[in-house]
Amino acid sequence: MECQRRATIIISLLLISNSITLIYFYPKEVAPPGGEKFAAYEEVIRTYQGDPLALPEPERSGFITVEEAIASRRSRRKYSHDPLALPQVSQLLWAAQGITSEDGKRTTPSAGAIYPLKIYLVARNVHGFENGVYHYIVEEHKLGKLLDERVFEAFFEVAGQPYSKKAAVTFIITVNYPKVAQKYKGEELKRFALQESGHVGQNLYLQGESLGLAMVVVGEFDTQGVKEVLDFPDQETAVYLIPVGSKMLE
Repeated sequence: MECQRRATIIISLLLISNSITLIYFYPKEVAPPGGEKFAAYEEVIRTYQGDPLALPEPERSGFITVEEAIASRRSRRKYSHDPLALPQVSQLLWAAQGITSEDGKRTTPSAGAIYPLKIYLVARNVHGFENGVYHYIVEEHKLGKLLDERVFEAFFEVAGQPYSKKAAVTFIITVNYPKVAQKYKGEELKRFALQESGHVGQNLYLQGESLGLAMVVVGEFDTQGVKEVLDFPDQETAVYLIPVGSKMLE
């Protein structure tokens, strides 16, 4: 009996020790659907080349109605050589994620007001604007330059669609899944993040129609390649590439 009692005590102590080890030393990771694991959320502070560029103030009224924009919306993969104007780029960025209220609400809904998306811009043909890769600083409505045009060749190799090379700009939407995982788990985690990116895509479509531009949303591309070429933080995953340009004359 005494030996059995001692064995029970030893097993109990081992179980307690293992539990303490798991609590204090197990990596802080979240496992969403599909078995993937993401490192714990951490806000990454980007370093820009020079001072961020202040964008023109976006318009709050357009030249066509919402109904007209919905009716004429199409995916367009052919672009003219005409450059975009900076006010057009500003308007598109605002439509994608711009601030619309004093308490920080944006042009697209976000589950739990988490806002896990980032918007990047590959600019290759904008009038009076330096080519390169930019990050949209939502809170300030500015663009911070991250990379110059030397990465273009490598980027278009992983972008997956030949027509991206002819677009004036390409928007890239990334999702920070660990940020969503602070509040949501299981199937909701990815569902909410991807729904939000869809809202951004449709906003860009309708704003593009209002501006008379051509665009298409692209989901088929080399996800890891885009991350590596554009040096995205580990927590961010690209889910959309959206080439935009001036329409071809019909």
